[in-house]
Amino acid sequence: MPPDARGRRARHALVTFQGYGDQLTEAEVASRILGALERRVLTSANLELRGYFAMVATRTTSPFGGTGEDDAISKASDQDIEQTALLLCHYDADGDGVLGYDEFAAVVELVSAQTGMSLSGEHVDRCFRSADVDGSGGIDLNELLLYRATSVGADQGQGSRSG
Repeated sequence: MPPDARGRRARHALVTFQGYGDQLTEAEVASRILGALERRVLTSANLELRGYFAMVATRTTSPFGGTGEDDAISKASDQDIEQTALLLCHYDADGDGVLGYDEFAAVVELVSAQTGMSLSGEHVDRCFRSADVDGSGGIDLNELLLYRATSVGADQGQGSRSG
């Protein structure tokens, strides 16, 4: 897939909607993300978040570069999308809608502290490379969903218990 002017892979217009065999467009990805956030996050008390999460949806491009197995958006529950989107929002220090390396490392440190695991910098590097499925240098919402679903349990076995 050819890179665009920013060095990112060009987006495909459609990705297989794994659960139903339909095609999922970028607009449907945005609708899926915002719809999952409507009930409890994007309430009238939090309208300013709508613009941020709309931007997050446009930055969620990783499902368009793979063969379908990289699509976590269509497989995730609304609750998983909501929790992961809020995690991304909290750690997205520069507000660009994706987690850079340092922002992702802060998430890994949080998990490490909560589980009592001690992870090396090398392990965090491997986690970041594993989570960045499209190689863009940032972790979008779809990639964070994938990481949570596939890597967190495996990663816990690679650290060492402290204490």
